[in-house]
Amino acid sequence: MVHDNPFNLILGRYAEILLETARSREHLAVDLFGVEALNDPACRENGLHLSAAGYRKAAEIWVRELKLPPVRIDLNNSRADKVRQAIIKKNTLYFHRWRPRNDAFVFGERRDEQKIAQKEPLQFEPYIEQQEQRIRKLLKP
Repeated sequence: MVHDNPFNLILGRYAEILLETARSREHLAVDLFGVEALNDPACRENGLHLSAAGYRKAAEIWVRELKLPPVRIDLNNSRADKVRQAIIKKNTLYFHRWRPRNDAFVFGERRDEQKIAQKEPLQFEPYIEQQEQRIRKLLKP
């Protein structure tokens, strides 16, 4: 990443503060901001967001830096792709569970107006659990 770009200098400062905060609270943290390997065009979809290859590279870095056990499946095969797609689906459901279409009616100042909207987020729970079970099943040897 070009660190002389003013925007990247600001982002770099944010990354430093996040790392300092994590360390001061004795949390594990991995700095991906300055990792040159993630700047490879194959690792980026649009110059900013990580592609599937970028996420694989980031995962390798996390595993190494956090001293995690090695990955149990080959990340470059169809089985890993099925796991990845199931995780993306579960994460989407989880997002919608915690970020309803109009959270003012669920959690905010208008929650007394539409009581039915407060029940909607909980209706995602069985689908999220279903996806969790599917992911576990896909991960079994």
